[in-house]
Amino acid sequence: MPDVDSTLRLIGQWKYIITTDLTSAFYQIPLSKESMKYCGVSTPYRGTRVYVCSAMGMPGSETALEELMCRVLGKLLQAGAVAKLADDLYFEQSTTPSPETVGVSFAADVIKRKRKLILVLRECITSFTTTTLIQDERHQYLRDALVRLCIELRPLDGPPAVIRTDPAPGFKALVNDPLLRSDRLSIEIGRVKNNNKYPVAERAVEELQNELLRQDPSDGYVSLLAFQQLLQA
Repeated sequence: MPDVDSTLRLIGQWKYIITTDLTSAFYQIPLSKESMKYCGVSTPYRGTRVYVCSAMGMPGSETALEELMCRVLGKLLQAGAVAKLADDLYFEQSTTPSPETVGVSFAADVIKRKRKLILVLRECITSFTTTTLIQDERHQYLRDALVRLCIELRPLDGPPAVIRTDPAPGFKALVNDPLLRSDRLSIEIGRVKNNNKYPVAERAVEELQNELLRQDPSDGYVSLLAFQQLLQA
């Protein structure tokens, strides 16, 4: 097996993780579907993801590889270095149910910080969260920002994705937007009476607000430069 430290250094340079990267870094020979199995891995975002952990059909190596995958992907997710996981990362045996697909379900919301509007987008399976400043809440600005953020979180040739939002006018205007459809994105509107319409988005907003407050305890004006530095931290 390759040296663990070398493997960690190699993966630490990746922006994206795809199946070929994982198999070439962790294994010296190609893996067949029969030699792989699932294991649950807890991420820093409290989500549970399923990764391949069996090497060359050796059951005794499962625990070590599970721990290694957790350390590698967990730290990269926490640092924001992993933008997406390719759908073909996951393999299955005939006796194992398929895991939920990453990059097909999102939750979005807008928070106001003094004179700035921040669009928050969270992937529902991994809880990976990304944000951007928007000029206002008109549908064209929301649409362009959602498309830009989704490009970072889902493969361009991936399956259609649903973005769950609150019933704000800007989001409602995007329900039948042709440009979103061309990017295989659709908007699902929450109910007005349900204030906590999507807990995933609510948690993302809460975490971002806490981080902004930690960076600036005075709860003051958010400059574009300060916001960009926060995203890169």
